[in-house]
This record gives sequence, structure tokens and C-alpha cells, in this order.
Amino acid sequence: PDHQPPHDQEISLPDTTAAGDSRFAKILGETGIRAYFSRPLMIQKDCVGLVELFNRSPLLKDRDWFTFLDTLTGQIVIAIENITLFEGLQTANNNLRSAYNTTIEGWSRALDMRDHETEGHCIRVARTSVELGKKLGLGEQELEALYRGALLHDIGKVAIPDSFLLKPGPLTEEEWQIMRLHPQYAHDLLSPIDFLQPSITVPWRHHESWDGSGYPKGIAGEEIPLFARIIAVAEAYDAMTNDYYERAKAHEEAVAEIESLAGSRFDSRVVDAFTKIAGKMPGRTSDPIVDQDRPMRQ
Repeated sequence: PDHQPPHDQEISLPDTTAAGDSRFAKILGETGIRAYFSRPLMIQKDCVGLVELFNRSPLLKDRDWFTFLDTLTGQIVIAIENITLFEGLQTANNNLRSAYNTTIEGWSRALDMRDHETEGHCIRVARTSVELGKKLGLGEQELEALYRGALLHDIGKVAIPDSFLLKPGPLTEEEWQIMRLHPQYAHDLLSPIDFLQPSITVPWRHHESWDGSGYPKGIAGEEIPLFARIIAVAEAYDAMTNDYYERAKAHEEAVAEIESLAGSRFDSRVVDAFTKIAGKMPGRTSDPIVDQDRPMRQ
């Protein structure tokens, strides 16, 4: 309509009563507006908004005033461009993080598919670990790193022969020595990947014990990274309560055994957090069916 100004053009009406036959100026004058200025906010060729000034008396300004108005408009455009760029970067970053996590989840499923007896083990351990991390007060970025590390906690086993992993019955001492190399294999495999650096302590250190009796380095107490101490409890619970474990336990029995190992195998603080979330975890009301010839290879 002719009473509306074009949004993508500059308009300067320092005195609406002197604007001739302008329908827009007449409407402004009827509402008591004696001066009107607008500047379009242009990003590339798109008008994303307007800067509008209204005044009830004429504004007969000099060139410096108009220069200031144009400068202000330009600064607003820059601010809008920066916000748009930031939002775009956030979206791209979120998409990239989602792609990373989807890839890692795919790797974990591939690990599970190698041995159908342990299918779902990695994702269950990851979810329990995240709940433990929340209870221990970890932040969002820490929880994401913990989740990724938990999904990949057994990635080093890709370097272990199937004849060991799938062997019926117990391993020999020589075979156990090779099996215990999988944390180091995991470290060697993941260390070149920059975005996994916050997570790498999980597959590398999750078999260490609070009392120093674990492997591969036999470190103890606070020397063991917190992520690894969390995973140790989450993995033990999953191993105890699922069918691939040689002495599978009901939920209550598994929780009791983990509590009994606080201060020896496990960090007492992590065990305390675990007992607080254990009531929310699905329990077992009957004994699982167990393949006694297929013990869990930890």
C-alpha cells in the first residue's frame, strides 16, 4: 500500500508537514509525528529489519548526525551478522558432535557384534557411567567425554585374537598376559585422535584397582583417573548381572558385592554414588541363564 514505506530503502523526513503528497508522511502527521527516519538493516541483499526514529517535533540535523545514524545502523548489522554466525557455528558444532557420537556408538556396536554373548554391554556401561557421573557432579562436557570413553572402553580388544576372546573355558596364564595388553592397545589406537583425548583414560585405565592390584600399570587410589574409576564400577555391575558372566548375579547381589569391594577394588566415593542410583536400575528377580564355559574376558 502507498501509505507504507519500502523496507529496503532509506527514508528521511525531518519535517512530515513539508513532505508534499506523501501518504505515509500525512499519516505520521495525523498521529502527531513531525519527523521520521528509517534505515534498512541489510545483510547481503536481504533486509532483516529496520532502524526507525520517530519524533513529535521537526528534526533538522546536520551531516554529522546522519553519519552517526548510518554508523549506528552499520553496527547493528554487524551485531546481527555475528549472532547469526555464532548460531550457525553452534549448529555446526552440535551436528559435528552428534556425528562423532554416532560414529563411536557404531564402533561400540561393532565390538559387541564380534561376540554376541556381550551384545549391548558397551552402551549399558556407558549409560550407567553417565548416571554415576551426574551423581558425582560432573559437567556436561565431562559427561560427554565419559560417555565416549565408556563406549570405547573395550576397543583394545580388536587386537586380541578371537581364539582368546571366544575360547571356551579359562585362559592360560600366557593367554591372560596377552589379554591384559588390550588397555595399552586401546591407548595406542585412540591417542592420535584429538577429539578423544579427554576420553582416552577410560579404555587405558579402567582395569586399574583402587588398591593397586589392577593392570596394566598397577597404579592406585587418586592416581587412577576419575573416569576410569567410574567405568570400573559400571562395567563390574554389568558383567555381574548379565548372562555372559560365569557367576551371574541378581541385581541385589551384584550391588552388595560392589559395596563389599569399596576401598579395595573400587573407589569408595564412586561406590557410594552407585548405591544411590542402584535403586533406579532394573533388577533381576530370577537367576539368569549362564553359559558356564564362556567366562567374561575382562
